[in-house]
Amino acid sequence: MKIDVFFAIALPVVATACSRSQPAPTPVPPAAIAAPSSPPAGAAPGPQASPPPPSTPARGTCVIVAKLSPWRYGPSVTPLPGGDVLIAGGRQGDDSQFMTAVDRFDPKTRALRPAAPLAEARSLHGAAVAGDGRVVVAGGRTTKAVEVYDPTANQWSKVGSLGQELVTPIVVALPSGNVLVAGGDLRWKGALEDKAFEWRTKSQKLVPIAPLPAGSSGALVVKLPDGRIGIGADPLNTMEEALGEPEILYDEKAGWLRGKVGDPVIKAIQKDASGGTLLRPTSHRGPALRLTDDGIQALDPNSGEWREVAKLEKSQPGATAAMLDDDTALVAGGIDEEKSLVEICSIAP
Repeated sequence: MKIDVFFAIALPVVATACSRSQPAPTPVPPAAIAAPSSPPAGAAPGPQASPPPPSTPARGTCVIVAKLSPWRYGPSVTPLPGGDVLIAGGRQGDDSQFMTAVDRFDPKTRALRPAAPLAEARSLHGAAVAGDGRVVVAGGRTTKAVEVYDPTANQWSKVGSLGQELVTPIVVALPSGNVLVAGGDLRWKGALEDKAFEWRTKSQKLVPIAPLPAGSSGALVVKLPDGRIGIGADPLNTMEEALGEPEILYDEKAGWLRGKVGDPVIKAIQKDASGGTLLRPTSHRGPALRLTDDGIQALDPNSGEWREVAKLEKSQPGATAAMLDDDTALVAGGIDEEKSLVEICSIAP
């Protein structure tokens, strides 16, 4: 069974270097740019030179393209339908300084600009794009509220409540365009939530649905090629018996189903529960990926082992990532001011 994974197509690096021998030894300031020479009389003017595109990382590497201000870790990173990436929330302390800050990043121009702030500060929350292009954000410390972002109006709206604070809930778009919001991590209270909701795009309402058969969080959720959502036994729960719990499927028509998802990603992460955040694929091609503090790893479905396929330019503990396409990842955030960066990574084959 295959799943989605975010990857990108690396563009060639364009570098222009010119050196001309000068008849006079007059020094030229480094910042000076020589004006183009005039064409010979009667000659047709040549095409205007266009500025080189932003540098693109070589395969297997990442480049720093921006720095978050204010700095923060644990934000959500959500690609928008128009091409921008929404970087929302985060925090600056262990149990304080939760952020409402939101940025929009343009991967083409590398421009990072502030967007409308969240109504409620939060970190370690879930986010997904609904079928109408709006972003549904739910859970996280320190709020119960569910918010929806309209990228056209640059505006947030509160649309409901989860009833309690939940870290890393399941927030994932469904084939219909609705968004599933379920579960969440209550590990500081010693439990995983089983409540579930759907954000309905037509009614613009958060509607309760049947609860999860077993409490879970968004730590191990995969989109299957048939449109169903596969949820593995939660690897964040360190109790050994948790790893033996049945896996869960969500089907929009049939509801919750218990049984084995049968995906190698779930098996691999349960085997190695110590590392990384699973990245959602943009297609059903290629291996599953996960973000670590120092880079991005890909799963070998045959051996069940992880290998590094992109090295971060600078280590970013506490960062979040999303795939822009099948070969490119965007990583944002970090544990302190010097490491709260935005990096673009080109995945090695």
